[in-house]
Amino acid sequence: MYETDEIDVDDMSKISGAKFVIKRLGGLTRTARALAERTGTKEPVTTVQGWNERDVIPQQHWLPMIEIAKAMGMHLNVEDFIVDHDEDEVSFARQPEQVAS
Repeated sequence: MYETDEIDVDDMSKISGAKFVIKRLGGLTRTARALAERTGTKEPVTTVQGWNERDVIPQQHWLPMIEIAKAMGMHLNVEDFIVDHDEDEVSFARQPEQVAS
């Protein structure tokens, strides 16, 4: 008889706070563009992709991202960057390029 690890099915549909925030803001490219517009600095898509892959967004970007979400009519808070989320919680605005500075 083989011994198997138990798999928690509830955890299978979870995503990290970083993935949640990036998806909520419209994905890698839209998040990078919105940050560039908000902060006046260029955040390459590869940088945002790195955050997504490492499941961490550096704290200095949290406030601008919260402001971007607010301008898009969405609510984000600090907890959203830290805790895991159900994948089905993610919804995003379709036009983040129109974020006001």
